[in-house]
Formats: sequence, structure tokens, C-alpha cells
Amino acid sequence: MIPDDRSFRALLICQFLGAFHDNLFKQAILLYAVYRSGTDRQGLATILFTLPFVLFSSYAGQLNEICSKTSVIRAAKWLELILALMAAFAWWQDSFVMLAAVLFGFGFQSTLFAPSKYGVVPELVPTVKLVAANSWLNATTFAAVIIGTACAGVLISGSRVLPLISASLVIAMLGLWAAAHIRKLPANRREPLSWHPVSRLKYSLTNILKDTSMNHALLANAVFWFSGVWVILIVNHSGKHVWHLNPAQVSGLLVTVAVGVIVGSWLTVVLTRRWSARFSVAVGAITVLFAETSMGLLNVGIPGLLFAAGTGSGLYVIPLLTLLQQKPPLGEKSEVLAAMTFVNYSAMLVAGGLWWVWTSLDLSAQRAWLLLAAALLTSGVMVGRPLWRTFNLSEV
Repeated sequence: MIPDDRSFRALLICQFLGAFHDNLFKQAILLYAVYRSGTDRQGLATILFTLPFVLFSSYAGQLNEICSKTSVIRAAKWLELILALMAAFAWWQDSFVMLAAVLFGFGFQSTLFAPSKYGVVPELVPTVKLVAANSWLNATTFAAVIIGTACAGVLISGSRVLPLISASLVIAMLGLWAAAHIRKLPANRREPLSWHPVSRLKYSLTNILKDTSMNHALLANAVFWFSGVWVILIVNHSGKHVWHLNPAQVSGLLVTVAVGVIVGSWLTVVLTRRWSARFSVAVGAITVLFAETSMGLLNVGIPGLLFAAGTGSGLYVIPLLTLLQQKPPLGEKSEVLAAMTFVNYSAMLVAGGLWWVWTSLDLSAQRAWLLLAAALLTSGVMVGRPLWRTFNLSEV
């Protein structure tokens, strides 16, 4: 059940709309980069979207502790509306350069919103409901991914941009409405903003590295986000060049991944209650490894394997996120989550750059699946055993 809190339900609506908007715009740009450009520009688009997270996540973490998280959420939603207006003009002009600039802006807006979205949850719901709350948050996020990704494929397949522009503006305005219904929370610290982000980021990362379970959870979480980016890029690329699909069909394949993540998110609650959180992580990692290896060796049953990869991802990531939310003390949670965001998006930035190199060398998408599986296996060997020994969510 959804935790019985009006503000938490408003947060679910707010972040659902934000995730829908992000994925509608981002997937539309990625498909534009594949289908309407002479070369695959997905790597460049991914870099532009993820770079703000790397540059500004430390500032965002500080803002979410020294200011009310509610105020930060509302400010992010106003920025989203401004970006929707800019995107409308860029689509109207059919300019990839302008769209890429707006994509960078959406990355900045998401950087501001991410620590508040995750950091506010422990302040809205009791600790005993945190796993359930995160499951709802993750499930609604990926429901938004499904709808946004599917709509992007349908809208980019046509020649008219008015439906895409209209959808973007309506979503942004509804997000503002939802943010207004989240209760005002006090700031956790009263101090000026530090303009030396490296020092605050270093402080947060140092604290994480001192805690063995958080350290390994952070690295394992980053692998999840690297893998997620490559799955999207490989499917978009293969859809045109290997499977000869139209944009709507390609987005349909990505929808199966997101549906799998939702299923995995709900199964996480069952597995953590019946067995343990670390068991859920292990089952998820093995499932993803099997699916990605199979896609690298076979060229059949792709929708089913993508669904399996999504399900494994949900089982894998929810306990890791819950641990990183739970362990930091109040007053440091948002900065730790911002540090997590920095590491995650650094991994995504590397994924975008690596894909840019990969397509420049004209390497096959089949080999990309095998490289992804090898990366997951390597990370499992490096952090799997230590994480298994130290992982503990007994308090949740």
C-alpha cells in the first residue's frame, strides 16, 4: 500500500510527471539523433544530459539541506516549465543544436530535483515504511519511463511537432500543481552555500568510503546506471541498423525494460521480507547478467530478455538505494544522495563517451551486449562478496 501521507502522494505525482517529461524529451532527442542525423549522435546527447549532474550535484545536495526541500522541488518545477517553452521553440525550428542545449538544461533541472526527490522521502514517511515508499517511488518512476518512452517513439515518428510541444507544456504545468501540495519542510542546516563544491563532495564521498556497506552499495549502484544507459543506446541503435524497426517500435522494446523494472521493484518487497535485501540484490544481478549475455550471443527472444533485464534491475537497485538513504544522519542525507548522483551520472557520462567511441569505430551492437555483461560480472567479483558480508537493512 502507498504510505498514508498526503504529501508523499503529491511527491509521487510530482516525480512521476517529472520522470515522464524527462524521458519523453530525452528519448525523442535520442531517436532524433539516430533517425534524423547522418550519424549516431546518441553519445553526444547522453553526455550533454549527464554533464550537469557531474558539475552541479554537490551544489544541489547542499541546497537541499540548507533550504527547504519543498522550496527546491517547487523551484525545479518552475525551471521545468521554462525549459518546456524553450523546447517548444527548438522543436518548431527543427534544430538539433538548440534541442541539445535544452537537453543540457533538462539535465541541470534534474540535478536540482534528484536529491530532494530521494532525500525528502525519509522526512515524509516513517523508517518502517521506507522500503515500501521506495518501491512506490521506483515503480511510478518507471511507469513514467514507460509512458514517456512510448510517447516519444510515437510522436517522433510523425512529422508534426505540435502534439509533442503541447504534451511538454501540459506536463510541466501539472508538475507545478503537484509540487504545491507537498507540505513545507524546514531546512536541516542553517549555513551559507559553499562555493567550493569539490570540498563538500569530497567530504560526502569520504564519509561514504569509511562505511564499507555504503561504499560497495555506491559502486554497485553506479554499475546499474552505466548498464541502463547502454541498454537504451544499444536498443535505439539496433532498432534502426540491425532489426530495421521504426521509432515507435524501438520505444516499445524499451517499454518492456521499464515494465520489468516495475515488476522487479514489487518483487523486492517480497524478497526482502521473506529472505533478505542482499538476497534480492544477488538474484537481480544474476538475472541481468543472464539476460545481457543471452542478448549478446543470440538474436531471438529480445523482448523477453529485455523484460528479464528490467526485472533483475528492479531487484538489484531498490535495496541499494534504501541503504544509501537510511544510513546517513539527518542533515547529511541529501548531500550523500547528491554524492551518489554524482557517481551515478559520472558512470552515465562514461557510458555516453564510450558509446560515442564505440559507434565511431563501427563496432557491432552484439558485442556491446557482451561488453556490458563483462562489466557487470567484473563489478560483481569486485564488490559482490564484500557487499554480501556487510549489507544490512534489518532496521527498515
